[in-house]
Amino acid sequence: MRTLFLARGHSQKERGARNHSLNIGEWDLTNKICNQLKGVEGIVIVPSFGKKSSDEELAFKTNWVNDRMDYDDVFIDLHLNTSRGALILRNARQGIKESADICYKYAKATGIRFQGSVPDYFSRHSSLWVCQQTDNLRGYVLELGSIKHIGEVDMVQDQAVRGILAIRDYLQPFNPKDALRKKLGLLRKALANASDKTKKTISQAYEKVKKKLSELLK
Repeated sequence: MRTLFLARGHSQKERGARNHSLNIGEWDLTNKICNQLKGVEGIVIVPSFGKKSSDEELAFKTNWVNDRMDYDDVFIDLHLNTSRGALILRNARQGIKESADICYKYAKATGIRFQGSVPDYFSRHSSLWVCQQTDNLRGYVLELGSIKHIGEVDMVQDQAVRGILAIRDYLQPFNPKDALRKKLGLLRKALANASDKTKKTISQAYEKVKKKLSELLK
């Protein structure tokens, strides 16, 4: 079963953009969503580390996920945009299909306009930590909707949990045999380029995955 790791965007001390009319910010909304999804099968909520800056918080979150995620798991950092619609940002080396499917499933379930998938270099930061530093490149930033548009904020509050569950359900039809085959291929490439110092460790990992695949194929 693939696991969906979810994190609140920004931090408790730097809460991101605000809707002043509603007196609510990004972190307030994403925190509420994450709290509602605690304990749901297939979803892991990344802890809030209480760091002073969003950048420091993000580094801690990504390291925490990297220590726990498997090859085909997905990490999504939840945000709200200033422009309308649901948009997902990805690592440019990651294929567009999975990220676009994730965003589409969310948009369809919530009724929020689907704005597609774009590489993270289109963001105002030119590069996003989650997209670049998640080990398996399946780290995404999902803009749930517009923080500035009152109607869309209401939709996020009412429907975002439903949208996240739609993403979880999309990730579940997963074939573990295919995942192990992919992992074997990556380890085979790593082994071919390994130094004498790392070759033994990679070889042991390769044999472990190979054994697990053989057991599934019996």
